[in-house]
Amino acid sequence: MRRINKIYSVNIFEKIKEKNQVVNALESGGVIAYPTDTVYGLGCDPKNKAAVERLLDIKERPVDM
Repeated sequence: MRRINKIYSVNIFEKIKEKNQVVNALESGGVIAYPTDTVYGLGCDPKNKAAVERLLDIKERPVDM
Protein backbone atom coordinates (compact mmCIF):
# COMPACT_ATOMS: atom_id res chain seq x y z
CA MET A 1 0.00 0.00 0.00
CA ARG A 2 1.27 3.47 -0.82
CA ARG A 3 1.60 6.29 1.65
CA ILE A 4 0.02 9.69 1.02
CA ASN A 5 2.78 12.32 1.21
CA LYS A 6 0.71 15.50 1.39
CA ILE A 7 -2.95 16.35 1.65
CA TYR A 8 -4.12 19.69 0.29
CA SER A 9 -7.48 21.18 1.16
CA VAL A 10 -9.35 22.36 -1.92
CA ASN A 11 -11.87 25.17 -1.42
CA ILE A 12 -12.90 27.65 -4.11
CA PHE A 13 -12.28 30.59 -1.77
CA GLU A 14 -8.80 29.62 -0.56
CA LYS A 15 -5.63 31.40 -1.50
CA ILE A 16 -4.25 31.11 -5.03
CA LYS A 17 -0.98 29.65 -3.72
CA GLU A 18 -2.80 26.63 -2.27
CA LYS A 19 -4.73 26.13 -5.51
CA ASN A 20 -1.47 26.21 -7.43
CA GLN A 21 -0.10 23.51 -5.11
CA VAL A 22 -3.11 21.33 -5.90
CA VAL A 23 -2.74 21.92 -9.63
CA ASN A 24 0.97 21.09 -9.42
CA ALA A 25 0.17 17.91 -7.49
CA LEU A 26 -2.35 16.84 -10.14
CA GLU A 27 -0.05 17.70 -13.03
CA SER A 28 2.76 15.66 -11.48
CA GLY A 29 0.58 12.57 -11.09
CA GLY A 30 -0.47 13.14 -7.48
CA VAL A 31 -3.69 12.16 -5.75
CA ILE A 32 -5.67 14.81 -3.90
CA ALA A 33 -8.35 14.72 -1.20
CA TYR A 34 -11.24 17.16 -1.60
CA PRO A 35 -14.35 17.84 0.48
CA THR A 36 -17.83 16.96 -0.72
CA ASP A 37 -21.13 17.57 1.08
CA THR A 38 -20.60 14.72 3.53
CA VAL A 39 -17.17 13.10 3.14
CA TYR A 40 -13.81 13.67 1.49
CA GLY A 41 -13.23 12.34 -2.00
CA LEU A 42 -9.99 11.29 -3.63
CA GLY A 43 -9.11 12.46 -7.10
CA CYS A 44 -6.39 12.54 -9.71
CA ASP A 45 -5.84 13.43 -13.35
CA PRO A 46 -7.90 10.80 -15.21
CA LYS A 47 -5.67 11.14 -18.28
CA ASN A 48 -2.57 10.14 -16.29
CA LYS A 49 -2.43 6.32 -16.19
CA ALA A 50 0.10 6.22 -13.34
CA ALA A 51 -2.04 8.59 -11.26
CA VAL A 52 -5.15 6.48 -11.82
CA GLU A 53 -3.24 3.33 -10.85
CA ARG A 54 -1.97 5.09 -7.71
CA LEU A 55 -5.51 6.17 -6.79
CA LEU A 56 -6.78 2.62 -7.26
CA ASP A 57 -3.88 1.33 -5.15
CA ILE A 58 -4.71 3.77 -2.35
CA LYS A 59 -8.37 2.71 -2.49
CA GLU A 60 -7.29 -0.94 -2.64
CA ARG A 61 -9.25 -1.54 -5.83
CA PRO A 62 -8.18 -3.68 -8.78
CA VAL A 63 -6.84 -1.97 -11.88
CA ASP A 64 -9.08 -4.01 -14.19
CA MET A 65 -12.71 -3.32 -13.33
